[in-house]
Amino acid sequence: MAEKIQTALRRNQVEILLLFGLLAMTLFGALLSGCGSGIKKLGNAPKGTTEYIITEHYSTTDTAKEYIRKRENNGLCEKGELDAEGHIHLYVTEEQRNTWIKEAEESMKEIEDSGKSDNIDYDFSRDYTKFTITASKGCNIKHMATILHQALFDAELYQVFRDQQDWKLLVVIVNRDTGKEVLTAEQPESGILLDETLWDSK
Repeated sequence: MAEKIQTALRRNQVEILLLFGLLAMTLFGALLSGCGSGIKKLGNAPKGTTEYIITEHYSTTDTAKEYIRKRENNGLCEKGELDAEGHIHLYVTEEQRNTWIKEAEESMKEIEDSGKSDNIDYDFSRDYTKFTITASKGCNIKHMATILHQALFDAELYQVFRDQQDWKLLVVIVNRDTGKEVLTAEQPESGILLDETLWDSK
């Protein structure tokens, strides 16, 4: 069962990367709700499960519904629902919860290795609440946007399934050539615009 869940999560990460890889210049942020505060549980958890709420999935309603259906079919949750505000509610067992956490953490560690071919450094803080990108002007913005989206979603999953509903990720972009920060934004409350002009200011 655990092996089936892990395989499905890997497939989930690939799907997300393919979706976000289409975006070279990316504007995103509080696309749905802004933050987790005040979002009520639906209270429909089957016996033996706990309800977790994914407040930001950075996709359309139809995509979110398909995401839920696939998670159910892949054995990553016993049941899933989309509420009227567009938040995803997942009902998972303790085994499934631990798998979500483990796979999210492994994905974030893979992210830290993914920039080597593009000369971009990706670094998470030890508690996965801060994500620093260090790059020079002329770097691969498309690749950076893809990785940033994945980092946001992984950090959200990691924190939510560790019972931190009001998840957050401080995103910092540093100019490698000057050592200065060119962007700082706390997600999911702030929007981020990625383009090469960031490196012109500092």
